[in-house]
Amino acid sequence: MPHSIDDSSQVDYETRVAYVALATFAPYAWPFEAVTSEGPSVKLAELPASIAALHREAASAMLHRADRLGIRAVVPGDDEWPQQIADLNHDNALRGAPLCLWVRGTGRLSDVLRRSVMITGAAAANDAGKQLARQIGWQLGDGPNGWTVANGGRFGIDEAATNGASIAADRSPRMVVLAHGLDLDRGLNRPDFYSAVAAEGLLVSVVPLGCEQSRSTRLGSMETLAALTSATVVIEAPLRSLCLAGARRAAAMRRPVLAIPGAEHDAKSAGGRQLIADGTARPVTDGPGVITALARIA
Repeated sequence: MPHSIDDSSQVDYETRVAYVALATFAPYAWPFEAVTSEGPSVKLAELPASIAALHREAASAMLHRADRLGIRAVVPGDDEWPQQIADLNHDNALRGAPLCLWVRGTGRLSDVLRRSVMITGAAAANDAGKQLARQIGWQLGDGPNGWTVANGGRFGIDEAATNGASIAADRSPRMVVLAHGLDLDRGLNRPDFYSAVAAEGLLVSVVPLGCEQSRSTRLGSMETLAALTSATVVIEAPLRSLCLAGARRAAAMRRPVLAIPGAEHDAKSAGGRQLIADGTARPVTDGPGVITALARIA
């Protein structure tokens, strides 16, 4: 029965299979609360018997493959299931909370998220923006009361912030939420980057094994990050960046959102200035400002 971390208080295998089957083949077909209250096996049984049997068989095979790869499926009822993700169901959005989170790494998901902040921004960031992201990642990730730095692991701001957190002397775990299946080697020539994150923290995905990245899965990953973390910091994001959607979703769930305004005419920071102008985010200019703001919610 594939799983790991601590099987002392987990859901049973058949229930786990049903959650994976619904999350993979019928995502959002039923409200999250209906599935978790009535049970995923009950909802799966509402499908034609032959279809339900095929979905169960495929989900079971996926779980066994995940186990061989050191990946686990975390579902509602598991000890490490993050309860805060249910907030995705309560802001009238089209997409609710996922029924399964695929996780690779040694940390317990709920523990890694206890003090966590999403630091994100443009993939095509300039050197000044990346340097600021590294500084903030280092300052937040350092010390016994450090924060888990989390993001989508893309180039630019995401990678810089994550790498900054990695050089802290007394560092907290890091977390990357990917927009594709965790079994796919889509590290953009950075396999060592992802392996290092998994060794000390977690790689997470709401996307089933074998699924490729798309704009939709990237948006879903940003929304998941917004729900999982305690706050969001946007550094150097252009107006059309998906980071803005994540920040707005965080604000809708009453998570604090901070943004670096950047230079007045810098297009790469225009998204952050827009978040500040419409009241979604509070302005900050440097690492100490971010730490001061986060201290109020710690």
